Amino acid sequence: MTAAWTFPESPWRHRLMTPLTRCVFARLARVYGFITMPPMPPAPDEMTARAVAVLKTVRLARQMARQGGMIGLAPEGQDFAGGIGQPPAGAGEFIALLVEAGLVPVLPVGLTERDGSLRISFGPSFTPLIPPQRVERDRAVINQVMEAIAEQLL
Repeated sequence: MTAAWTFPESPWRHRLMTPLTRCVFARLARVYGFITMPPMPPAPDEMTARAVAVLKTVRLARQMARQGGMIGLAPEGQDFAGGIGQPPAGAGEFIALLVEAGLVPVLPVGLTERDGSLRISFGPSFTPLIPPQRVERDRAVINQVMEAIAEQLL
């Protein structure tokens, strides 16, 4: 989950609300066993925290693979009204890392609100095709994952 909400369009909200959400979200993460990730776009001073979050996620994925469990990722990292969003650069590469390590297949989940009701739809799990060329990997993997999620929103 995100480590904080940022408000780049409002300096006073950013100075007040970002530290407040950072404290609240850290507490929620501890209570529910979530891993926090610095918000996007990444600030240069948060690179170490981002690397630590990635390592924690890989460790958790290994543990879940051994126990037959799973981890949940929201590749787009935020809500998009009326549809599906575009994940940030690197999301596909991260999913490819987890898949190539044999840690997780992808189970696409669509979560949407329709007619005042929350709708959750699960698709069949799959292993994305990962191109051998690193330059194509991020976009190719995220496209497969996001298409599978989009199918659950129909």
